[in-house]
Amino acid sequence: MHDAEHSLKQLENTAFWHELMPALHTTDTPFENQRISHELSPELQVHLRKQMIEDGYFQLPPILNDEETSLLRNLVMQLHQKGIMPIFSAIYDEFWQTLHRLQGLLAPILGPGYRLMPDFWVWHVEADDKVAGWGPHRDGNQVPTNIRNDGTPTLCTAWITLTDVDTTNSCIYLLPRKYDSVFQDFVRRKFGQPGIPNADQIPLPLNRIRALPARAGSILGWDQNMLHWGSGSSQWASGPRISIGIYYLAADTPLMGRPFDNTHRLYIDYENPACRLTLKDRLTIIANIMDTYANKLEKDEVHEPHYGSTFRAFRERWKMPDHNGLLPDNHRVT
Repeated sequence: MHDAEHSLKQLENTAFWHELMPALHTTDTPFENQRISHELSPELQVHLRKQMIEDGYFQLPPILNDEETSLLRNLVMQLHQKGIMPIFSAIYDEFWQTLHRLQGLLAPILGPGYRLMPDFWVWHVEADDKVAGWGPHRDGNQVPTNIRNDGTPTLCTAWITLTDVDTTNSCIYLLPRKYDSVFQDFVRRKFGQPGIPNADQIPLPLNRIRALPARAGSILGWDQNMLHWGSGSSQWASGPRISIGIYYLAADTPLMGRPFDNTHRLYIDYENPACRLTLKDRLTIIANIMDTYANKLEKDEVHEPHYGSTFRAFRERWKMPDHNGLLPDNHRVT
């Protein structure tokens, strides 16, 4: 218990994070003086929107440059090696600044001014036959507001790979929505058409499942109602799969989720250079996310070898208790 308490104190200590990664930063305003955002060519914008509407996902070539990709990849690898869950990458400004530079990327799908949600995960999937990405699932709850009349979603997952990913090291697999009876049933009901009887009992058309290999720095994304998963890794892989998945919400869609500070903020205002993200805010965001996925973590559905008593104690101490809860006053960072 003493060791867990000591480690918990370390996680709450600014000096600990500075000593751990002295080249990185933990300021209160990570979006100040940021370089221009990444942009897509008109051709790629058309492709992005068309692929999303027709198949429910998109796959872009490398968007992040080598410097950005290697910085975050090395951060995740060092955290993993030091026994710290990779989601703590979000302690550092550089994590948020990379997301900031993606702020206009999904506009062809979500529209302008879409929100960066404090709901994400960071993976380090070893090159090992015993491990895999997250099993088959749908990110969303299939509610009518999740899809517009033109077929574009209002809630989108963006998946950023920081390593080359192929079929040996847990690439993403998914079922395009036009072949997915459950998705088609959802869409038909959304537009007042007869549903598909027993849609969830119809066998998956295995020959329609797509693997999505990608080069480091690439951005993939999908409608939250899509069936997808991270495949098993392999001893034959050249290295681990390191990636980030995060939710973006259209500006015209009601906010959801847990607040992460005493002002009840529900999203990251990354278009505002003065947006504050203190260490306290970041610890709460991380704990909220860990609590969201606690069932998966506890059942070992998420391969996270470092998740143990210290991180359980951290989650319980820092998470917001409910949608209306405030962070207790006795939470302090040093």
